[in-house]
Order: sequence, then structure tokens, then C-alpha cells
Amino acid sequence: MKNYLVLLACCCAALVQAADPSSIAFNGSLNAAKEKACLEKKLLVLQFTAKWCQPCKVMDREVFADRAVRQFVDQHLVVYKVDVDEPANRRLRNEFQISALPTTVLLRASGSVLSRVEQNFSPETFIDWVRQSGANFLNAAPVPAEAEETPVVEVVLPNMGEFDDLLAESDAAAREVIADQRVEAPDVSPLPAAGRGYCLQLAVLSLRNDAEELAVELVSRYTQEVRIAEEQRKGAASRFRVMLGHFDQSEEAEVFLDVLQRDGYSADLVPNPFAR
Repeated sequence: MKNYLVLLACCCAALVQAADPSSIAFNGSLNAAKEKACLEKKLLVLQFTAKWCQPCKVMDREVFADRAVRQFVDQHLVVYKVDVDEPANRRLRNEFQISALPTTVLLRASGSVLSRVEQNFSPETFIDWVRQSGANFLNAAPVPAEAEETPVVEVVLPNMGEFDDLLAESDAAAREVIADQRVEAPDVSPLPAAGRGYCLQLAVLSLRNDAEELAVELVSRYTQEVRIAEEQRKGAASRFRVMLGHFDQSEEAEVFLDVLQRDGYSADLVPNPFAR
């Protein structure tokens, strides 16, 4: 009987923990939340709340504890709760001009605001709001492990002398990569020196194998797209540029650049030559 009671108590505790709305919120600094959103290609939700706010408690209980919402958040969002009464959050409260609670703000990892709502939600309206406001930025559903393909693309680029002028070209040491899937570009017309948006260039290497080794390492560690660009030069050997990610804003790229540098990589923030 005693064992049965212990088992029952453990099951109840597990159920309470599973439905705990606070567990959906990111536990850390706002900068860390932005980095997580950037790394995982998710959007960021700022939930402005207070301990005395009854509608906020209703939203915690009826929205953030909902199974469908929790699954949606796990796939698409990083939720960061901001208690407006905490002195440390005064700057955020002023920055977003919070005058009513709850206020929910949807942002990109770069910090650019997509939408804000000063009211409560139901589980359905919360998901619909995020889908509509962030339609262009929500990540795709995860691919099953057995169906995954290495997202490394090899592209032949024209002479990039003008592009080189935009870079303080660094001779970063080679690391590793391999491309299980390689897309051969046919005749590629000259690309503009600066595309729309940004990417991070990790190395300019003289050997294809070195570039492939570095690419594989990056693919195994990050979810951002990795590309190897073969630069064909007249009268000189080809060079291979290893580039990571596509970022519409430099601030978003800089967030990821900080992550790379902490992981021991050297990279340059450059205009994305692949963007049209």
C-alpha cells in the first residue's frame, strides 16, 4: 500500500510539472533568449506580466499550459517572460512602452518587432496570431532523422574581385566538412558583389577537401544553412569559400557571430552573394 501511494504521488507530481506554465518560459537573460532563437531559427515572444495581474494568470493557466500551445512553442518559439515590477526590467518596460497587461510582443531574433497585442489569448488565437504575424519567418517542421539530407550546397561563382573588396579577407585555418549532397550549378551568370542580406564567411580555402571538412563540422553543430562557393579565377587556382546562414539584418547575423566566436570559430560578416 505504501509503495502504491508513493507511485501515485510521483505520477501526480509528474502531471503537475508537465502542465506547469512557467516551464514554457526561457530561463536566462534576454540576450541568451535571442541567441537561442537565432540558433534554432525560432521567433521570440516577450510576455510582459506581473504577479498581481489576474488576466496574466489566466493566460498562463489556459494558454501556456495547453498541450497544443506547448508543442507549437517547442517547434517555433522562445518565450521570455518580463515581470514589469522587477527593477531589472524597467528598461524593457520603457522601451516597449508597456501601459497594459498582459502585453505580448512577437519579435525576430534580431529584435525587430513583428506584432504586439495588449489583451489575453485563447490557445487557438495565440497560435493563429503567431502564424499570421510571423508567417514569413516561422521555421519549417523538423525533418525525420532518416530523411535528413546534409544541407551543404556547392555553387560555382564567377570572379569575385569586387566581392573581395568588401571583405577584410582573412586566411582562417581550415577545419572540417563534407557534402553528402552536392548540387552542381550549371552556367551561373555573374552575381552582384553584394546580395540582399548577410551571411557569415568562415574561411577562404585553396583545397576543396578542406572546405568540405569544415562544412560537415558546421552542419553537425548548427541548423543554419552551410554553403561552399567555388570561386573560379582566370589564370589562378580555384578558391573555396565556406559560408553559413542567411540573415536579413546585420544585427541578427551579429548575434550568431557571437555564438560562433564563443565556439572557437573565426568568421566575417559579409553581404550574401547568393541572395538575388
